[in-house]
Amino acid sequence: MNESELRAKEYDKINTEIINKMNKQLQIVSLLYGTVGVILAFAVNNGTSLMFLIPFCAIIPIYLLIIHDTQGIYKLGSYLVVFHESLGGAWETRLHAFNTKTKKSMPRWANNFHFPFIIVSIFSLVLFLFYFDWVNITQYRNVLELLFALVCFSAVIAVRITQKDVDNLKEQYITEWKQIKDEEITKSL
Repeated sequence: MNESELRAKEYDKINTEIINKMNKQLQIVSLLYGTVGVILAFAVNNGTSLMFLIPFCAIIPIYLLIIHDTQGIYKLGSYLVVFHESLGGAWETRLHAFNTKTKKSMPRWANNFHFPFIIVSIFSLVLFLFYFDWVNITQYRNVLELLFALVCFSAVIAVRITQKDVDNLKEQYITEWKQIKDEEITKSL
């Protein structure tokens, strides 16, 4: 195989890996919705407020897994931009330019991968608060339940706040891949 065939093969493999990771994310989010739906249905039938906090046991780890996969997708896409699309082909480059250009003018909150986790967390918290025993709020157990609910919800919000820059990672990865490419060119001279 010549170099251009090897590059085309690498491009195809990386592109396939990106698509597989994106499909995996969709499956994981669907699993999250199904799991949380079953737990919440059970909690509604049970009527115990504490049951509405169980979804956080799924929300937080799955959220962190999706963030990790998203970082991997951005890293792979950035690699394609720097090492492949400068020689031809431009899907990732054009997509990156489009996303950069429309970021400030296009409402993207519903497309954001954080959205399902925030919505499911809010929904679980609202149901918890609805079923919470407000009459006996001064009981030690109820105070602990309320604090636990706030800690769970705060954990999801903390993940969102600390990972807000994930959306800007692609630009950072492009810069880093360009530095690596420049270093390789310098070494080969």
